[in-house]
Amino acid sequence: MDAPRIQCRSLTKVYTDGPEPVRALDGVDLEIPPGVLWALQGPSGSGKTTLLNILGGLDTPSDGEVLVAGESLAALDDRALSAYRNRRVGFVFQSYNLLPHLSAAENAALPLFIRGATPPVALKRAAELLDEVGLAEKAPFLPGRLSGGQQQRVALCRALVTEPTILLGDEVTGNLDWESGRAILELIRRACGERGLTALVVTHDPRVLEFADRGLRLVDGRLAPDDH
Repeated sequence: MDAPRIQCRSLTKVYTDGPEPVRALDGVDLEIPPGVLWALQGPSGSGKTTLLNILGGLDTPSDGEVLVAGESLAALDDRALSAYRNRRVGFVFQSYNLLPHLSAAENAALPLFIRGATPPVALKRAAELLDEVGLAEKAPFLPGRLSGGQQQRVALCRALVTEPTILLGDEVTGNLDWESGRAILELIRRACGERGLTALVVTHDPRVLEFADRGLRLVDGRLAPDDH
């Protein structure tokens, strides 16, 4: 499946569960071409994670819409939206989100297990990806025996194991020293080039922009020009 074009039209998100409404996104218009790595920069509370969650089908906008390959996510029923998340989107989070009782290989293979793949098939694919990121010898290790950078590489393998066409990263370097963070960004960059993914990573660190094809800045829920 080819990487899709992602479009946001007047995307707005207002949270009303607190004492005062919070406008996390305020009329965002954005188009992400296929096969391009974008970096979205902005301070804490600017709406970056909200935008990422909406693009990934984890949240819904209050107004506006997201189109993926011309299809509105709002038109998908629960089953179709679940399939979109599980088959078309790979997520990489700041906190790794690895299951502590599963090995590196089992964590990387987890999405395939969920899809019903047999253990030999799922673990073989996970092993191939772990080898690509230099962790072949760490496949049987539990997360507690891995460094932060190694855990994030396992998380990246988990995101790629279903061969998604969209990759979304939320502060993927946030818990890492810069050397480890740079290694993760180089792997994401390589994955985009080799797999033709449509990718967006959000960050508060301007150094991440060095690895992106394009840069954006989100301030108070609105897009601002970026010099990158």
